[in-house]
Amino acid sequence: MKEIAKRKYGRRADTKTAPHIVDLLVLAGIAELDYTISSTGRKVHGVKLKRENVVGEYLKPYNYKKTAYELVKEAASILGKGGRTFHYSEVISYIRSHYPDCPFKDITFRLHLRGLSKNVESSKRNLPSLYRKAFLIYLGNGRYKLDEGQEIERIEEDEDRFDPEAIAKKVMENYLGVKLEKKKLNIFGKYKEFDLVNVEKGIVGDVKSYKFKGGVPAAQFSNISEYVWLMEKLEQSSGRKWRKFIVGLGNRNTFESYAKRYGPWLGDVEIYFIDDNGKLEILRRPYLGV
Repeated sequence: MKEIAKRKYGRRADTKTAPHIVDLLVLAGIAELDYTISSTGRKVHGVKLKRENVVGEYLKPYNYKKTAYELVKEAASILGKGGRTFHYSEVISYIRSHYPDCPFKDITFRLHLRGLSKNVESSKRNLPSLYRKAFLIYLGNGRYKLDEGQEIERIEEDEDRFDPEAIAKKVMENYLGVKLEKKKLNIFGKYKEFDLVNVEKGIVGDVKSYKFKGGVPAAQFSNISEYVWLMEKLEQSSGRKWRKFIVGLGNRNTFESYAKRYGPWLGDVEIYFIDDNGKLEILRRPYLGV
């Protein structure tokens, strides 16, 4: 968008209009926020139109009952009652549980949380329309709380530092000795995105980060099972063997309980956990007897 502004209107730069247009597209449900790689190789904010909202060259009217902003505000308002702090994964779990047909990606909710945080300086520049509605305080390590009018410390957030996918990518690349990338794979004609993929080596994995500490984390178990099932279907569709795994961060007990409860049905799927210090632990790896 900045480049279009430069070419069409002869401006030297356009650092204000583009973020506002992006925010309007996202708030209208026409597009979604995501990360992309810049021409200099840096991980930066990006935006893309939702494929289901495009017919030919025209946009379909958006008709989901709530915008991503409304979903995040509802979840955060409930989770943050009484001054309680909450993790972004709890917001996502709440939304997935109460709105199972919600079309937005997890990354969209995470970027909304950042944009709605009063003390994240980068949000003022990159997500101005969201920032004007800010009602959260970012506490670091993926945790938030509702703004109660107290004095706050401004944060220039390091995006990679608290990104579970970035952490898991580095740890698993080191462990497996291969390069991994986020990639969409063809499963019987439909494409599904996985977080950690090396097609040449036949490796596919996905990252899950949960802070749930209650009883049986049914929503989290369901989400993990969905990706286990998709990996199995990938093998059937491609006609080749893949090394399949789930990498967990956050609450270790969620992933340990899942491995124990569903172990007999998981076949050769491996399950790993990465603690807060970046240490990798094997929770399930059948051919090692774990």
